[in-house]
Amino acid sequence: MKWRHRCKKWLTFGSGNLLDVLILIILSKKQSYGYSLIEEIGKLGINISFLHPAIVYRNLRNLELEGLVISNWEIGTSGPARRVYRITEDGKKYLENWYIHAKNDFMIIKNIIEEIEKILEKKGGD
Repeated sequence: MKWRHRCKKWLTFGSGNLLDVLILIILSKKQSYGYSLIEEIGKLGINISFLHPAIVYRNLRNLELEGLVISNWEIGTSGPARRVYRITEDGKKYLENWYIHAKNDFMIIKNIIEEIEKILEKKGGD
């Protein structure tokens, strides 16, 4: 599967594409379209003023090429048609794998922070 290679490449916080993960989290709850995804990302605490819609749409296209999401056109009664995205089973597996690795990374980062705090406390006592 294509996503396995991608998952290895983008798992960690330091080098990971958190935007992809945020998109997949949102789509795991409900199907959505680009601008709605941006609003939902903002609700997760991300400052969306720096998030250009083109970036979100590019990520959505890449996620679709990798089989992590699928899309179809939805024609509403008002306004133009819009592309609606849904997470796939591979997308759910990607999230699960990312979670497992991110949780491990979090523990490493927590340990590093604790070590830095010890250094800073020692420095303050000198």
